[in-house]
This record gives sequence, C-alpha cells and structure tokens, in this order.
Amino acid sequence: MEIRYRSEIDGLRTLAVLSVIIYHAEFVLGSGKLLAGGFLGVDIFFVISGFLITSLMMSEFHHTGTISITNFYERRARRLLPALLVVMLASLPFAWFYLLPEQLIDFCNSLISSLFFGSNFYWNYSLQQYGAESALLKPFLHTWSLAVEEQYYIAFPLLLLAAFRWCKSHIFLLLAVGLLFSLLFADWMTPKDASFSFYMLPSRVWELLAGGVLAYFLNFYPQNENNSFLNKAMPKLGFILVLYSVLFTEFDSNHPGFTTLIPVIGTMLIIGFASKGEVITRILSSKAFVLIGLISYSLYLWHYPIFAFLRIESLFSNYLDKVIAIVATFLCSMISYRFIETFFRSSALVPNRFFITFISAFVLIIGIFSYYGVESNGYAFRYPPIISNIETNILKDKICKEGLHCSFNERGTKKLFLVGDSHMMTLESSLLKYSKGNGINLNVLNAPGCQYILKLERVSKTSGAISKCSSKLQKVRQRVLLSSDPSIVILGGRLPLILSEDRFDNQEGAYEGEMKEFLQYDKKRLSSHEDRRKAIFIEYKKTVLELANYGHQVILIYPIPEVGWNVPKRLKHIIQSVPPNKIESELSKKPITTSFDVYQERSKDSFSLLDGIMHRNISRVYPHRLFCNTVVDGRCVTHDLENSYYRDDDHLSSVGASMLMNEISMKLGMLIHN
Repeated sequence: MEIRYRSEIDGLRTLAVLSVIIYHAEFVLGSGKLLAGGFLGVDIFFVISGFLITSLMMSEFHHTGTISITNFYERRARRLLPALLVVMLASLPFAWFYLLPEQLIDFCNSLISSLFFGSNFYWNYSLQQYGAESALLKPFLHTWSLAVEEQYYIAFPLLLLAAFRWCKSHIFLLLAVGLLFSLLFADWMTPKDASFSFYMLPSRVWELLAGGVLAYFLNFYPQNENNSFLNKAMPKLGFILVLYSVLFTEFDSNHPGFTTLIPVIGTMLIIGFASKGEVITRILSSKAFVLIGLISYSLYLWHYPIFAFLRIESLFSNYLDKVIAIVATFLCSMISYRFIETFFRSSALVPNRFFITFISAFVLIIGIFSYYGVESNGYAFRYPPIISNIETNILKDKICKEGLHCSFNERGTKKLFLVGDSHMMTLESSLLKYSKGNGINLNVLNAPGCQYILKLERVSKTSGAISKCSSKLQKVRQRVLLSSDPSIVILGGRLPLILSEDRFDNQEGAYEGEMKEFLQYDKKRLSSHEDRRKAIFIEYKKTVLELANYGHQVILIYPIPEVGWNVPKRLKHIIQSVPPNKIESELSKKPITTSFDVYQERSKDSFSLLDGIMHRNISRVYPHRLFCNTVVDGRCVTHDLENSYYRDDDHLSSVGASMLMNEISMKLGMLIHN
C-alpha cells in the first residue's frame, strides 16, 4: 500500500477545526448558536487520525514486514508535543496575571494531567465537582481530545502489530468488532454518565477505529476512479452528512452514540470515495482549504486558551471581540506551524538529542510552575487577603462508599447526615470540625447539582439524557438514611434553580444563562414546567416527611442568596482599579450587593414549599438572615473588608459557610442535648 499525500484530507481538517472554533466562539444566530454541532469537528479529527495512522502502519508492515513501535512513537511525539508545550508555556504569564488562586490551582492541575496524557481523566473528574466553573473558562479543557488520541496511539500500534503477526487474516474482523462494541458502549453509557462517555477512550475509540476500518478496506479494495457514480455521489453525500451534523446537532443529543454516526460516516464517505474530478474533492483540495488544514493542529491548540483568557477578563462578549480573538488565533497558529511544528518534525533539522533536551526543558519549566502553583494555593500571595483567603470549604480526597456515602469520625456516639447538592457541600469542612469537637459521626451524602428528591431525576431538555442526578443515586441515599438509627439530617440545596428551571438573573446586569436540564420522573415524562413544579412540591415533601416519620430530626436549610456576579472576580477588578491604600475605602463605598427584593421573588416558591412541610421533627435555618437586610437595607451583602462570603456567584466560601454553620450549630446543640 503506497501512501500518497491527499490534499482533500487537509481540507477536511479545515472543516473540522473551523467548526470547533466557531462553536467555541459562540456566535449567536437568531435564537440559537451558529454551528450548533461544531463540537463534532473533534469527531471528524478522530476519524482522520484513525485512517492516517492505520494507513501508515499498514504501509510500513507491507514494505518491511514489521512495525517499528519506537519510530511510530517518535513521529507522534514530534508531531504533537512541541506545539503543545509552546502553547502551555505561552499561557503561564496570562495565568499568573489573570487567574484567581482557585482558578490557577485548576489550571496547574490541568497542565500536569496534559503532560501525562491524562487530561480527559482530569476533566471528567473535575468538571463534576461542586461549583465547577463554566467549561469555557478552562484554558486547556480542549486537551482532552489529545489525551484520547495519545492513549489510542500508545495501545493501538502494539495491538495491530500483534494482529499482523498472529491473526493477519482476521484484522478487519477485529477492527470491526472493536468498533461495534465501542459504539454500543458509547450509546449505552451516554444516557447513564454523559461526562464519562464524552471524555473517555472506551466510548471514543470506535471513531478512531472507523478510520482504521476504512484504511484497511482501501488497502485491500482500492476504489476504482472509473466508477463514476460512487466517486461522484458518495463525497457529496458525505459532505451533506457532515454539514447537517455541524449545523443542527445539539451538544446533549445523546453524543457520543448513534447520533455521532452521521458525521463519522460522512467523513468516511469523503475520504473513501474522493477523486480528482469530483466537486467536493476539488473544494476541499483548494489552496485556501489546504493552507488552513495544514495549520489546523496549531489552530486547535491556540484557540481555546485565547478564548478562555479573554472570557475570564470579560473581553469576549461581542462579535468584534470574537473576530479579533479568531484573528489572533490564526496569527499565533501560523507562527507556531512555521517555526515549531514544521521545524521539529524534521529529524535532520532537529536531531533526537536536541529534541529530547527541548521537550525535557519545557516539561520541567511547566511542571515546576504547576507543582508550586498547587502547593502555594494558586500563588495566593499575588492578591490581598480578601481574595487569597477564599477557600472552598469542601472535604478533599474523601473516600465515599458506593461512590457517594462518606463517613467521618466513625467512633462518634451520635450520627449526623449532610444531604444535598453543591450548596450543601460548602458546609462539609465546618461540619466535620464541629462533629470532631462534639463526638459525632458525620455522614456526607452530597452530589453536585443533585438535591435529595426521591422519584425525580435530572434530565436534558433536548435529548432526555440522564445526568448524574439519577433515581439510582437517590436510592443509594435513601438506603443509607433509612438503614441508620434515627439521628439528625441537615437537608438543603438550590431549590430556586430547580423550581424556576432558570438560572439566576440579579436584574442588575448578571444572568447566568439558560438552564439546560430539569427534573422529571424516572419513567413518566412531564411536558410542562407547571407540571414539573407541582411534581417537585409533591415529591420533595414526601421525601422530607419520610425522613421525619422515620425518626430523623431534619434541619431544613432555606435558599442561600444567589449573587449572579462572580464575587472574587469583581473584587479583583475593584482591587486592581485603585491604589493599595484605597482598597478598603473603595470596598466600603461600593460593596458588592444584590437586591433583597429579587431574592424574595426568586425564592417565593421555595419558601412556600419548605414552609408547607410540617412535622414535629423538622426545624429550619434561614441563610438570608445572615446576608440580607443586615449591613445595607434592602440588599444582600457578599463580603466585608477582609473576607468574601462567596467563592463564585452562588456558592459560599469557607467564611460564608462558617457564618451559616454558626446558625446550624445552635439548632444542633438543642437537638443533641434534648
């Protein structure tokens, strides 16, 4: 099998990378997003990679009778690592100047995971954690796809070489079976755990194998360019499938899975049946498409951190900002391609010794920066205490039974349960300190975005895919709570969010954006917001009364005031706008506050629901009494002169959580000693 340069494949890369860039730029078209399915450009890349890698290895085996694994890894390293490391190194100054301590810790962890080809594992884990920032603010989130490819590159050559040696006649069958099993796994896993399915190799490998199957097929059954019907019709059909996918596929439309077959098959048809005289092939082989395709890897690397840092600094809000960002991406990519990618691919220009030295030096610099970034709490000394002292107040490195139930201080004579979503997770550290001081066994049953409401689960508005807040998870909580001796249960969460099915708008310029999920029954789907709101009222009340009737003393935590603005970021902008000796004066004159009236209107349904649950075993804590109508009449405050009460736009910091814990401890004291 002779490998020849195919310009239309570079054209396909152009389609893929431009789709991804436009998607991440979030250009609005009418009521939706321009290229709603632009994220599928990554899937096109996977097919192309699988095709080219398999083709190269088959050609090598055909000519030499073996596959040099060492040479393969060297080529991949030269292709991928230099540009990636340069982008990482270039991002360090921006991270230093623009990222808050907690953001910088996350940034450093993402760099470390990328260096070890494991960023898909990191993002699958970290984006599920409480109060996780928008994925669009993570400068190296996009490296998850590189990690998937790198993991594939490590394993696939070894498996293919073994297949060539011991079962050569069954290679096509092995590739096809692997593709089928991975596709079925992806379609099964996506509704159960969309994050795992999206980020991890087992549910993505079928796309790479699709390219491998195509390479094998073309190797043994090359297309006859005289077959005019297939050569003219199939690339057009493939292009229509790809175009339809990137224009109309929604992000949560059961992807990856059978939905993803559309762009994958489309890509295979274009590659498999491209011929010189065919119109799609001519378009993709045109000079403009090929030039962009050649720099597509650099474009992919540069665009996400550029977009993310601009978003962090609120410089990515209009069309002009986005166009300038895309132009900057192209400029950086052209320089990167010319002086990094092209240069390091050549072993004649860059001998192995120099290449290894270069890679080692860059890895060392990035690794040291990242290590000390984590150890120094995100280089917290860069900011005054009101920012540097912000902590998340959640228990780190907790080991949970059944993936959810965490038990601490197990020798305690009494039990205390904390149950809820990420708003309750903010209380974990304070409650652990309290429980240790009072001989109490603390049991944590928290899950991000998942309040304890039996029979209801959180599903996507468009696809119906179930999030991690599933009925199965709720049953785990129920089993733990109802198998214990009657004790104390602290129960709460962001009720206004699930009742309104809308994120918070503080009506002063900050709106979090549309909510894409809502609560539904496990099997019976409700069609209207009002029906779902009534269902929450019914099931939440039943869930709480079940605990109270069992004998638990239930402490209901009423809604924590939402802010809308990211408090630490606004504090940072205030601090950077005035001289150091005037910071306190500025914070006193212009504190960050929100309207108490807006809080009351937003929480009206929540109060109605909670007030309507009556039982002798129920007591109540009202967070708004700590923050609203205290320092400023008619306003809810978010900080004092020394501490921020919030770590983002709605989650309490360690200080805010400690303030709330003081109220809870008074209730606990009465219940424990009764």
